[in-house]
Amino acid sequence: MVDINGDKKDDGIRVYEYKPDADNDTVKDKSERKYIAKLDATNKKGYDKFLKFIKENPTISGIIIENMGLVDKKQDFSQILSQIPPSIKTATLFFETNDTSSLVGLKDKHLKDIQIVTKGNNLDEAWGIDPIAFRHTDNVSFDYNVNKSPEYPSNSTPRASSIVFDTIRPAKTDSFSEIQEGFRLAYTTRKNWRIFNGSMGDGSWISRIDLSLHPELRGLKGLDLNDKVFNRLTLANSSNVFEVKASELVEQKWSRLIVKGPQKAELKFVSPVPVDTLYIKGLAKDLPNNYNAALYGLFEAGKKVFKKIYVDNEVMKETIQARQATSALGITVEVKPDNFNPSKPAEIQGPQFI
Repeated sequence: MVDINGDKKDDGIRVYEYKPDADNDTVKDKSERKYIAKLDATNKKGYDKFLKFIKENPTISGIIIENMGLVDKKQDFSQILSQIPPSIKTATLFFETNDTSSLVGLKDKHLKDIQIVTKGNNLDEAWGIDPIAFRHTDNVSFDYNVNKSPEYPSNSTPRASSIVFDTIRPAKTDSFSEIQEGFRLAYTTRKNWRIFNGSMGDGSWISRIDLSLHPELRGLKGLDLNDKVFNRLTLANSSNVFEVKASELVEQKWSRLIVKGPQKAELKFVSPVPVDTLYIKGLAKDLPNNYNAALYGLFEAGKKVFKKIYVDNEVMKETIQARQATSALGITVEVKPDNFNPSKPAEIQGPQFI
């Protein structure tokens, strides 16, 4: 097979021509042609030349990239996606690893349609999505299959399906304003897009948030959540102590982690050491109005993590201990010891996901 450059097809690149059927009444010009370029990402030769190829062939209006991350799970496609020419209007991306961070390369691209698919387990909870990737996209198509099932023969051809995302995970390169915009897209302006409906489908939302690529973010402050509740929040931390400012208890929106029903929210950490202590920094006078719900959300979500809860002095201890949230959850608050240093990491044991 020969591509439109005349190169022999040993590079994993294919070009497909699409033309309307004679009986297709939705297309007036039956001579119209569309060209889609497909790349097999396992072919390094094709990977290295794909961007140059589509730039040199402006008649190509769509791309398909297969086997992303199949051989190299850290294979970075953000540079390719960020440089696709304006002639590209559609993209179909096959991810074979849970790392979809390269999608951030699309955040400044104006596309008519994107498909995010996999031949692996499309329901794996490890999938995460950065909404900012789609801020200039008209549509994200969704074609659902159950990829993994005991009903399928072990030797059957892998089925492709749209990925079901249950976690919002902003990319490391996002600015805070881009993170804010991404949350507005997912939970407000494009909340009806299926890609933002999570595993529960139409009318629901992505119920997990992972901010671990942004250690500067200590909660949900400044993010548009549209009054939604969440069953998991993952943050980065550098020591065994997670510090919360008393004055920001309400602003950090810990009340969004109060989930009705038997399955409660979880607070998790990506940290070099296990997180086991909560330190509420500040004085009783720093506590904001109506902070009980925030306190309840923080305590309940962190109940399996925090073995100790420290405050600065006896007055603060008595104030927190007297709250309904504290008594309802059986929480014991202590005054921090004299040698307490919340910023000093405990003995490093290697990266851990807590």
